[in-house]
Amino acid sequence: FKKLLFYPIYILMTLELKVSTRRAKAIYGITDEFVDYGLKFSNRNKTHFDKSFPLGFVETLQCSESESLAFWVSKGVSFLDTKIVYFAGEISKTSSEALISLKQSLKKAEKEKLNFLFVICGDGAKLSELRSQFNGINNVKVVGRVQPKFLGYLKKRSTLALLSIV
Repeated sequence: FKKLLFYPIYILMTLELKVSTRRAKAIYGITDEFVDYGLKFSNRNKTHFDKSFPLGFVETLQCSESESLAFWVSKGVSFLDTKIVYFAGEISKTSSEALISLKQSLKKAEKEKLNFLFVICGDGAKLSELRSQFNGINNVKVVGRVQPKFLGYLKKRSTLALLSIV
């Protein structure tokens, strides 16, 4: 029944995507895969106007594997047999409130011994408040500001990334 209910919405959204991408002079996305997905519906080849803009860091600013691993281990982040979920962005009032809303779920996950670690990277006015909110929850690491050269290592080894809502 649910499929029948949502199928018309799916068709309308697909048509809207096709129309908007075919009219577009440029398609932008946060990854090359997003851009390629848009191009698939646009029925045209990629041009120099179609670009991806990764969020959070510049991927070319990376350092050696050993230097990155040493950095994350010094922050208490282990990549062995652990699923990583991360947030990288400004710790503003809005993002802090959104992250704190996950606190009860993260406590429950810790209690049930779910094998994942939530890593929060960033700096901002609400960082110290965020640290105090998650203090004592072992499956959460609030590491603060991270140099862009270390984020690529975290990204490649993570299962999920939360994007800033601001």
